[in-house]
Amino acid sequence: PTTNPSTEPVIVSTLTETTPTGTPLYTGGNAVVEEYTSGAPIAVETQVAGVIFENGNFVVQTENGAMVIENVMDKVIDLRDAAGNSIMKAYTSSTEGVVDGRGLDGFQIIAGANNGSNIIFTGDGGSQLWGGEGNFADALVGGNGVDNFICGMYQGLDNFFNVSSDDAVNLLDANLSDIVGTLAVNDDTIAIGFSSGNVIMIQSTELLSAAITLADGSSWRFNHTTKTWQTA
Repeated sequence: PTTNPSTEPVIVSTLTETTPTGTPLYTGGNAVVEEYTSGAPIAVETQVAGVIFENGNFVVQTENGAMVIENVMDKVIDLRDAAGNSIMKAYTSSTEGVVDGRGLDGFQIIAGANNGSNIIFTGDGGSQLWGGEGNFADALVGGNGVDNFICGMYQGLDNFFNVSSDDAVNLLDANLSDIVGTLAVNDDTIAIGFSSGNVIMIQSTELLSAAITLADGSSWRFNHTTKTWQTA
């Protein structure tokens, strides 16, 4: 993301404990971070079960509570463990355009804006990429880590690039009956058309595509040599 991480401290409402380095520490239960400075670290002592962007906030879910970091649009979120090791970087954009996460280290969660087309680049530490809810054409470019590309049949004409067989493409709302056609565009790219009229394109870096998972839990791969589908 184009926002540069800051070294300024985070201002919190309910995180009172800190690590030996002074980083605010989330130990579990329900907590709210009212004001957050982009790039400021927050340490998480408990196991992270899931995260989600929701209404401009970033929610970190654990087995014994949730931490809500408020008003995070256009800010780099930096989650670490109690020892200072990176857990993830997260970023969501409020306006369409380019989101470049190649300069961020570690695992990344990046979401594009809902109000237009986005071009999203990720780093090499693994990532989760989503073009956003809007019915626009997004381009998501994977890195050298294991990436998870997220999309749906009503979320525009998305294009996924640099997708390896270790990666995953998750079609959140599409089942087999919603797919009206598939086409091998060339030796490394396939197009999948939906009954909604939208089409996604997946450009692979290997002969076997990423695992493409549907809403019903079934998972498929495309073999670019034989031009056939197989279960993942």
